[in-house]
Parts: sequence; C-alpha cells; structure tokens
Amino acid sequence: MPEDRTQTSHILEESILSNEHGLLPVNQSMAKILFLFCISLFCLLEVCDRGGVPSIQPPPGNASLGRIDGVFAYATPSQPPSEEGRDWCLLRFYPDGLVLYTVERTKTKSLTESWPSIDKWFNREKIKLQNTYYVLDDQIWFRTQGRTGNQHYVPIVDWWGTFTNQKMILNSFSHKTNYKRMNAEFVRLAIN
Repeated sequence: MPEDRTQTSHILEESILSNEHGLLPVNQSMAKILFLFCISLFCLLEVCDRGGVPSIQPPPGNASLGRIDGVFAYATPSQPPSEEGRDWCLLRFYPDGLVLYTVERTKTKSLTESWPSIDKWFNREKIKLQNTYYVLDDQIWFRTQGRTGNQHYVPIVDWWGTFTNQKMILNSFSHKTNYKRMNAEFVRLAIN
C-alpha cells in the first residue's frame, strides 16, 4: 500500500478500536467489524490502482483495420501437456481486419499435427462470431467473442499488445470473469 494509505489505516484502526472520539458504541466486536470493512475497502482501492480493473482504451483514430494474415497460438498454462493433449488459445487473422478466436484441446501435444482437423471449422466460412482488429505500427487492439471446439461460446474478451511477423505479446481482459492476463506470447503457426 502507498505510505499515506498505510498511515490512514493505522490511524483508523487505533481510532475505531480505542473509540477515542466517541463515534461508536463501546461494543468492541462491532468496532472490529467496521475496521475490517474499512481495510477491505482500502485493499480494493489498492487493487484498482494497480490495474485490477483495467481501463481498456479504444484504438487511436489513426489505427487501420487489418493487414495481418495468419494463425497465432498460445499454450494455456492452466493445462500442461499430458497424454490427453494440450489446451490452446488460437487467434486467426485475415488481412481485411477479421479475427477469429477459439480455445481448443488437441489430442496430440503438437498443434501442427492437429491443425488439419481444426482448420476444417476454424475459418471465416464456418465461424459465425466474427470480430475485427486494428493496428497502428506494431500495436494491435481487438475484442473477441469466440467458441471452444465443442461449440460453447466463450465470453467477450478485450485484447491489446504488440506484434511482429512471428509473434504477438498480448494482454487480455475477460468481461465475464474480470480475469486479466498480461504478456501472453502467441507464436505464428507454420501452416499453409
């Protein structure tokens, strides 16, 4: 916590627990509950200050629609590879500004081996939820709603970050869970 909030919480604690200002009844349990509530409020403010609830900025007015062509993948850390395969976040970009998003579990540890079966449904002709992306220099912004391979739709996610020809470093924010992932490295798949 910043210095001023730490001092404020100590002053608040002493004041509430000692009841020196006569603001509260003498009931110590009520004073402790009030103190815990105030500390929780301070902690919440601190989380917001550190980016717990991101402020997603729209792309600047001079950002352009599209120009990337390819599929980028990120192996989710929540599911290490096993005999059953691996979970992947996939982003497919088209040069006209279309981006598709899905989370897919492959039966093999290699995404390249599984790509032919994924490509049959993960394309602009098959996916109904189509999203657009914007770029400016090496910066990228987009919002997605995608689907998992089993047809369940995933929540709206805001994305922003940087890209090169071979990889993207992306931050994301899920509107359903308020989960924020920072600096996820998506690599371009070597596919035709």
